[in-house]
Order: sequence, then structure tokens, then C-alpha cells
Amino acid sequence: MGPNTSPAGSPAAISPWSQVAALVALMTVVVGALLTAFAWPTAQSAVHDVPIALAGPAPAVEQVVTAPGQRRPGSFGIIRVTGTAAAEAAMLDREVDEAIDVSTGKTHVLPASAASLVVAQTPRQIATAPGQATGSTPATTVPVPDITARPTDGPRGAGLAAAALPLVAGIAATSLLTLRVRDVNGRRAGALTQVAGALTFAGTGGFAIAAIMEVSLHSITGDYLTDAGILALALAALAVTFLGFRALEKAETVQKKDEAGDDEAQIVRALGQPPEPVAIRVALKWRHLDEPWRGWLRRSGAGVDLFNRWNESSEHVALLGEDAYREQLVQVLSRVVPRDCAASGFGCTRRIDRRCREPETCSQDPSGDAGEAVHREGPLPGGCDHYYGWRGDEDPLRVRFSAGNRHRAVEWDGRIWIDGVPIAEDHILDEYGDWLDDRFFVTSARTFDEASTTRSVIVHDADRGSTVIVVPTVHEKWTKPTVVRDGGVLLVYPDRTGGAPARTLPVHR
Repeated sequence: MGPNTSPAGSPAAISPWSQVAALVALMTVVVGALLTAFAWPTAQSAVHDVPIALAGPAPAVEQVVTAPGQRRPGSFGIIRVTGTAAAEAAMLDREVDEAIDVSTGKTHVLPASAASLVVAQTPRQIATAPGQATGSTPATTVPVPDITARPTDGPRGAGLAAAALPLVAGIAATSLLTLRVRDVNGRRAGALTQVAGALTFAGTGGFAIAAIMEVSLHSITGDYLTDAGILALALAALAVTFLGFRALEKAETVQKKDEAGDDEAQIVRALGQPPEPVAIRVALKWRHLDEPWRGWLRRSGAGVDLFNRWNESSEHVALLGEDAYREQLVQVLSRVVPRDCAASGFGCTRRIDRRCREPETCSQDPSGDAGEAVHREGPLPGGCDHYYGWRGDEDPLRVRFSAGNRHRAVEWDGRIWIDGVPIAEDHILDEYGDWLDDRFFVTSARTFDEASTTRSVIVHDADRGSTVIVVPTVHEKWTKPTVVRDGGVLLVYPDRTGGAPARTLPVHR
């Protein structure tokens, strides 16, 4: 290993303090260059050869002509015109920017407010100079001392205004300090090194900015050390504040990494341990399942699939994502029977918020035609007709079985599936629908207008796989529409008070 290489074989690492010194010197030069580039043109800018029209008698005009040359040499180009109208015409034709009219014996400036501020103000200053108008008495001015005058060489303060840009460079300097300075092991420098570098840059940058503004641009006057100290404090305030924000951001990032590391460590530890015996895993998974429901699941593959997907939903969502999990669960629900939902822990018609409390009865096979009823509420063999599944604070999914359990309707998050197929997806569905019999499922969709809310009727024929949407006219207000089957027709009523049906739908064989 050579004397100039690190243990890894790379060139010897540079001390972080040397990196700080180099960055401070670089940023000081950059700040001085920024200040010169942005402030110098502004501080040195002035008017040059601005065309001005002079209107009036020759003696009066001659007296005014001498004023621009005396007060601002080279600033104006004088154009003589015969009178006020000619001066206005020259301004409208954009031959001149401003005009001074002495034709009335008094000096008037013809305004052009669209001109730049400097161009607009300068002719007014010339026009108010003493003794310009013919026969006028030189104006008498009362000297008023300027208490806080700007420097003579920089009366407009342009350089002082432009100095704000280099001050913001303190943020850029701290970014370099936090991102570029490394210790001998290649890690980012510590907080002490970064703060020391920021304060050092604040000092050198403050002295550089003060020197340029006071000596070169003449934008400030006063004690040089005092001015430099003020500027250094401003840079230090910006730099240290930014370092503080970066430190908070780093702490939050480290905390997230630690949390992620804890999760990974737990996974690694779990994978490194021998698997639990089957008896323990079974006891943990099926501990809430009563023996009658265990007996039923031995006969129902769809029930076992639903039990696993529902009671291990968090694992399935982590694996598949929420949308895919929902779609797959709906397909599973399109194959189940009421006892599968009860065994999986769903609430039922009798009590929607808890699992079945009568497994000895509900797990039995229904006798005769007991399962052919449209609405069934337990406890009774074969289970109820409505089931409710809860996941945290979400609205429950609802599973509704038709008479004879021939068809299934799943309602979840504003959508409805009949036997696994979504219906009326482009409508705002009501939360609840219901089966008329073993074939027709009926629900409603909301329609809003300025005065009230009315409802359309959705009738799905599960045997034919077709959907009919009955929409009221503008003169009809269906608030709680009801559908009744009467032999070979379906009667649609606008509400539950009875009366004449609003529509009649044929039942196709």
C-alpha cells in the first residue's frame, strides 16, 4: 500500500476542513461576481441622447437649450419645434420622448407617462432650473438638508437593492457544505464542520460584499467594518437557518430508515426461526371458528377460500393491492352460499355487526322448501339471506342471496355485482337493493336537480343477465320507487303509498 493511498486503494482522502476552506473561498468569489454582474449595470445606468423637443420663441428656447448640456452633458438630443402643436405631434410620432414648452412665457413640460421613469423625471428637473423662461425671475429655492442622503456617486441606491441576490447565496453555500464536504471515510461532514464552514463563509462573504458596494459601486457609506459585520450577520442567519432545516430533514429520514430497518429485522428474525408446528398454526387461525362451522367448511371449498381471503385481508391486500383484492373477493362471493358467509364471520340479517351466535342451527341443511323464501332471518337451517362484512371503519360490503340461493348480489363502495358481473356502473346507486324473487334484483339510482332529488329504478334480470333502467319524466318525482311482480309483469310505483303504477314492465320467459 503506497503512502498516498487510502486502505481501499483510492487517493488519500482530503480533510473536511480543507474542503470547507476551498468551498468558502469559491463561494466568496462567486458572491463577489454575482454582486458585480447584477449591481454594476444597475448602478451605472443613466440616460443617453434622449430626444427632447423645445417649443417657443427663439430667445426663450436658447435660454433653455443650455440647461441640459450644463446639468447632464450628453444625456439629451435637443429638437426645436415652432409651437405646442408641433411638440405634441413630434411626441405622438415618437420622434421625441418628452417636450418642454416655453411659448406662453412660462415653462411647461408636456407629459408622456408611458415613457420610462428616468426619462419622464429628467425633463421636469431641467424645466424647473432657475431662470429658464424668458423674462422670468430665477426661482428661489430653500435649501433643506437631506438627513439620510444616499452616496453622491450612487444617489439612486440601485447597487444596494441588487445586493439582496448575493445574500441569498448563503443558502447555496450551505447546500454545498452539506452535500459536498466529506470526512476521511467518505461520509458527510458533521454538524460542527458544517456550521463552522457556514460562519466562515458569512464572514468572508460579508467583507467581500461590503468592499464591492462601498469601494466599487459607492452604494453605501460609513464605517467599513460595521457594514461588513452587518452583511456577515445576514449571511450567517440565512446559512445557519438553512442548516437547521437540513438537519431536521435528515433526522426525519433517519427515523423512517430506522423504522424500515426494524421491520426488515423482524422479517429476517422470523425467517430464521423454525416454523411453528401445524397444530399451533391451525389453532391460531381457526380459534374463533365453532365446530359446527368447521364441519361445514369441510364440505365447502368456496367457503374455505372466502374464510382465508376475508380473515387474512391485510396479507392479501399487501400482496395484490386494494383494487385487485376487491375484484377477486367479489368473484369468490359470487360462488358462495349463505353458510359460507356465516362461517367466515360475517354479520347477518339478525345482527349485522357480529358473527353468527347460533352455529348449531344455521350450519344445518335447510329442510324441504325452507330456502325458497325471499327474505330469511335466522336462526334457521341454511342461514339468513343478507350478510354484512366489516373491514375497520369502512362501510360494510353486503351480500344478498335470492330465493333458493340461485343468485348473489354484492354491494360494496357504491357498486353492485350480480353473480360477479357489475351492473349500472355509470349511475350513482343507492346503498340498498333487494331481490324480488329468485330472478329479479331491484335498486335505484339518484338523479339531482335544482329543486329536489328524484330516483330512477334499476331492474336486473339475473336469469337473462340484462338490466333495465326506468327513468322518470321531468314531471314525475320518484322519491321511494317500488317494484312489485304481478304474474307476467313488473309494476313500478313512484313511492310506497300505493296508487296507480307509473310503469309496467313485461317479464320475458
